[in-house]
Amino acid sequence: MAAHESTLAIASPTEGDLGNQAGRIDVLTIALDERGDPHAVPFDVLVGNGGGDHFGSSLALTAHPVAARRLLLVGADGASFDPNGSGGFEGAVHLYESRPEQPAFIRRATVHAATPEPGAEFGRAVAWHPSADAFAVGAHRHDYKAIPDAGSVTVFTQSGHADDSRWKPAQEIHAASPQMSDWFGASVSMGVSRTGDWLAIGAPGRDLSPELRGGGAVLLYRRTASGAYDFVRTLVSPRPRRFAWFGTSLAIEAGRIAVGEPRGHPAASEPAPRAGAAWIFELDAPDAPAVALAAWPAQDGAGFGQSVVMSHERVVVGAPGFDRWNAESGEPIEDNGRAFVFSTSGEPLRVLETAASHPSALFAPTAAILDLGRTHIAALGHLYTEEESPAPSPGVALFAITTDDPTAAAQTDASVPIPRTTWPGSAASRRHARSR
Repeated sequence: MAAHESTLAIASPTEGDLGNQAGRIDVLTIALDERGDPHAVPFDVLVGNGGGDHFGSSLALTAHPVAARRLLLVGADGASFDPNGSGGFEGAVHLYESRPEQPAFIRRATVHAATPEPGAEFGRAVAWHPSADAFAVGAHRHDYKAIPDAGSVTVFTQSGHADDSRWKPAQEIHAASPQMSDWFGASVSMGVSRTGDWLAIGAPGRDLSPELRGGGAVLLYRRTASGAYDFVRTLVSPRPRRFAWFGTSLAIEAGRIAVGEPRGHPAASEPAPRAGAAWIFELDAPDAPAVALAAWPAQDGAGFGQSVVMSHERVVVGAPGFDRWNAESGEPIEDNGRAFVFSTSGEPLRVLETAASHPSALFAPTAAILDLGRTHIAALGHLYTEEESPAPSPGVALFAITTDDPTAAAQTDASVPIPRTTWPGSAASRRHARSR
């Protein structure tokens, strides 16, 4: 999913038994009714070129700060374009634009990697710069220097005027010390702070040492006067663990970066050694201690940190593997999923739960925050594959996470779910990270 102000884009990339169907993007306008509850109004539907391209494998939505237009990036990391038919899964990213005189989203450009490679899955992750003058695309399975799945990220800029639809690769970035199955580019985020413009690149498969294989890392780059991004430093988990996948999800906002670590744990003790964690770092204060975020209660295998989104002093973290308790039967509802809302200082505010009461609903592997003025809406998707879930995906749920009173969220009992509405349209889906 991706959101900007009141616009929400939801992807159904399709794979597995549905892989021969074209992916689909539902674009919605989210509004508040007379009671202040959010509801969804369909705006547009975008359909991919064909089955197997994973159209919608990633999304990024923004608005141009000067030109009156909205810009939507759609990753298709399974796209194949080798004319000889010997390749596959090179990947592509499609750029759509919506203007006041042409409100529907129109495809303006399709871009590919500077060095296309079969199996690279270019388009697995995308991110806009806040100024909309550049975007980044991850290809986490790009083989670099004959190192399998080392990964790469390509930064694109416009070739001319701001209204020009032509975009070209300006910089291809690789880790200085690439590793096999590094998955560099599995997540990307762009943002600003007092000291400049930043690009964060997740490498969740990175080995930190022989004892900390798959601990994961995030590499930070800052834009120079020439426009190129130079490496600044590497972030690792304050409590690194083997196969914790630190860097699976990223979000930059207001000089902070939030990092998801879905197989880690923020505490020194390990009551739930694989509950997951999320961390908030200050971009301009590298020596400042990170803020630790954790699910309550901690559950082994909850996947807390699989998704993370940050906006307006709120952080929403998804835990799609969280087991919900059925009060009537006394049995757990396995992998039902849960999301948690925090302040950026780490204060726990709310728990968000899905209305779906069946196992494997896998709620909250994707998340977005919409800005409706004084009210902010958290949108949480469901991961659904036919083999895993006994019921169709309920789609995307919307939750009001702020009100006119900025202290109201903190005063609400954090253990009480606050469901608002559910969009019954397309299922939001996201594939699991590949095993090493």
